[in-house]
Amino acid sequence: MEGRRSTAKRRRGFRWADVAYRGSLGPFRPTLEVAVNRSEIEDAVLRTFVEVVPDAESDQLDRSVPLRDQVEMDSLDYLNFVLGLEARLCVQVPPASYTFFATIEGAVDAIEGLLRAASS
Repeated sequence: MEGRRSTAKRRRGFRWADVAYRGSLGPFRPTLEVAVNRSEIEDAVLRTFVEVVPDAESDQLDRSVPLRDQVEMDSLDYLNFVLGLEARLCVQVPPASYTFFATIEGAVDAIEGLLRAASS
């Protein structure tokens, strides 16, 4: 086994770009979008959520009710939703802010704030 490298030496931290590049997310393919106003951010949030949770219908989601109360989703769906928004809108969401993404309204507010902070 001299010619083989140890996997511990080759292993590195998780990177969203690697997952998106390899296309291992099934039907979900992140695409960069430039959202300039609140309605465009909301559209991107809804599109991302429907891609992550295919059973959800965007026109039937209540914007202020927690998403987990409206559709069946687990913690990995929730995490993929937040990571998908990061990839789609080119923002970095701090883990402490993940709770704001419990509702569509909260996600839009949080992303709007992140985009505003990034542009200033």
